[in-house]
Amino acid sequence: MIVASKLTELLANYVHDGILSVILADRDGRILAYSGGSLASARALAAIIDNAWLAYNRHGTPITTENEALKSLWIQNENASHVVLKVSDFLLCLTATPNSNVNVLAKKAEDLASKLSPLVELKNSVNLLP
Repeated sequence: MIVASKLTELLANYVHDGILSVILADRDGRILAYSGGSLASARALAAIIDNAWLAYNRHGTPITTENEALKSLWIQNENASHVVLKVSDFLLCLTATPNSNVNVLAKKAEDLASKLSPLVELKNSVNLLP
């Protein structure tokens, strides 16, 4: 069984050098693990990224094959830059300062996603945060 605190420790390793928070949430916007910021902020962001992902898949560019499926989503505003990646059935979101290098942010997100992939395959044995 995966220990949620170990997931949180792994995410915490990425909260530095301009990255403000990291969230791993299920497709219903429920948080599996997070690091950086408050739980309330993490829950709100998880709901926003889930809705944005769902809206793009429903109304965005037509997706016809698995190879063309949405793999990442970028959201930027005056307060932060967010990169969202699909990891198994979960969404991984890294939030960084608005002036962060998007290429560096993308590489860090991909690196973390590769480390999380084998872990989240065991999702049925993990309890989500309340």
